Amino acid sequence: MKNLFVLLLGLLLMTWQLVAQQISFSRPQRVSRQTEEFRIVGKNSQGILIHQYGTRQNSLTAYRSDLNIAWSKPIPLEKKHEIVRVVSLDEDLMILYTEKVKRKNYLYARMANAEMIWATPAVLLDSVQRDPALSYTYEVDVSQNKSFVNIMRTNYDFGGLRDMDNILLRKDGSMVSHEVVKPDTKQLNSNVVVSNMGQVILVSYQTRRDFFRANTQYRSVYITVLDPLRQRTERFTIEDEKYRFNEAKFALDHLNNRFVVAGFYAQGTNETALGWFYSTLDLTTLSLAKPILSSFELDYFKKNNLKSSAFNKTGIADLSARQVVVRRDGGVLLVGEVSYTTRQTIAQNGFDMSGRTIGFSVNYYNEDVFSFSLQPDGSLLWANVVQKKQYSEDDDAIYSSFGLMNRRHSVDLLFNQEINYSTPIVGGAVSSSGSYKMVNLMSKQDLGILLSLRNGKQVSAEEYVVPSFTRRGDFMLAKINF
Repeated sequence: MKNLFVLLLGLLLMTWQLVAQQISFSRPQRVSRQTEEFRIVGKNSQGILIHQYGTRQNSLTAYRSDLNIAWSKPIPLEKKHEIVRVVSLDEDLMILYTEKVKRKNYLYARMANAEMIWATPAVLLDSVQRDPALSYTYEVDVSQNKSFVNIMRTNYDFGGLRDMDNILLRKDGSMVSHEVVKPDTKQLNSNVVVSNMGQVILVSYQTRRDFFRANTQYRSVYITVLDPLRQRTERFTIEDEKYRFNEAKFALDHLNNRFVVAGFYAQGTNETALGWFYSTLDLTTLSLAKPILSSFELDYFKKNNLKSSAFNKTGIADLSARQVVVRRDGGVLLVGEVSYTTRQTIAQNGFDMSGRTIGFSVNYYNEDVFSFSLQPDGSLLWANVVQKKQYSEDDDAIYSSFGLMNRRHSVDLLFNQEINYSTPIVGGAVSSSGSYKMVNLMSKQDLGILLSLRNGKQVSAEEYVVPSFTRRGDFMLAKINF
């Protein structure tokens, strides 16, 4: 195996072929100290695009289908500019970046071609007065048909979410609308998606935190729909007097022109999920269907021999929603994961009675994956459990959890069996009937490679791209072909 690792460093490509999956790797690339993160932009005629960014570092790399590098070049901006996002729009690129001038921050958009050559001058989109009492973040979403790009500036004060500035652009960079959205109540976080018709859906949450809880609960889910082309704005609330929501996920159902939101609910501050909630928003009439709360049928789990250490007398402990996958018939696949964290105090001295510490060690547990196939009316079609146990420390769980590949007739779950450099990558296709078979896709023994499958991205109907790192810290791009 040592010789195999030497070949890995010397060859441009390595490939494993197992059943229907093929895993390929690029040549290891040394990471500059200035590089803080890698972001998968997407795929165009130049190849798979990866944005490397960090302190005074912004570059774009195109990988061919065989994962050899076609080109790598810096994004030609000044050092004082900070890139918000590189957006792939078929054969065009939109570069969103900010510039600090005195006490103001300015947001610009500039178009480039597929080879990262400027095609248009920069266009000013937004400006913010810097204030030490305020903070903000930008969130970017692109419609499925690549016709619209939405940028939401979320503004925070000491009380949490204050308001949102929403900017909707066409794919050529021209502005459709710029609106300020003020929430009716204090909400602590928000997400945004944009439909193929240019409708912007903001989902915000009013959270309830308890000192003894590992996970966040939501009191309410607020949905705001901005429809600038029809000059309409509608607001909706999903809440229940008795229950709290353990995470909420959502998706656009383009075929049926609906917006779907689903997740799990619990009672009080209990960590146990008692069932799922589900609702749909008709984007033609802008009307919200009555939310459905449906309790888990524990007899169903026993009858179908579903096993998990997270089962208890009333439900499933520490279950959080991870993804909602839309079915063609209007139903959804609600995928959840059992996960929790613990903290351990690191003391200066084991005999120090003063309690002085140097910090905390955070332990991450990511365990079984639950899939619930729900009918368009919210009733259960089938459920299954994929068993796994992952544990890591002080790494933000970036190598834990799972990646999801959405194929036409199945959904593939991909994960590291354990969080180290020598255990296999496990994968398996969950069929439309709920059956599945897990197989080892690749044994990493002695190869010194760790894949961040949860941060991977589906770039085509047959390709899932994953950032990975060697034991030495070198970057490698992994691609799984189906």
